[in-house]
Amino acid sequence: MFRIIVSPLRNLHIEGGHSSSDYTDLYNAFARGSGHGLLFLDIATEIIAEEESFSYWRDFTCLYLSLFTAIPELNQRDLRQNPAIIVLPQEDLARLLLTVPAMKGAEYVNEECLLTL
Repeated sequence: MFRIIVSPLRNLHIEGGHSSSDYTDLYNAFARGSGHGLLFLDIATEIIAEEESFSYWRDFTCLYLSLFTAIPELNQRDLRQNPAIIVLPQEDLARLLLTVPAMKGAEYVNEECLLTL
């Protein structure tokens, strides 16, 4: 079984399982960085959703993407020159903090971690 873990530096990694060809893209996405891995979860297979840590981080990613796509005139914005600032609503932040699953590194998931990711 494989799962997402949180490092003391608040980076996300894949642990366990095996790096079979079925999951190469998943492993590669997280190897590139937490952001790449989180975005990959949005298109990941249903098999991944069976593990609680994947479901939690997929929920986090879906929230982020919904807030991102709600930015007015996003398609006219040069994000390199004018980066988007995503503000997690307090109620969503509180819900995410209360529902952190039992996972390696869960103690590192705090408000700072979520806002940074």
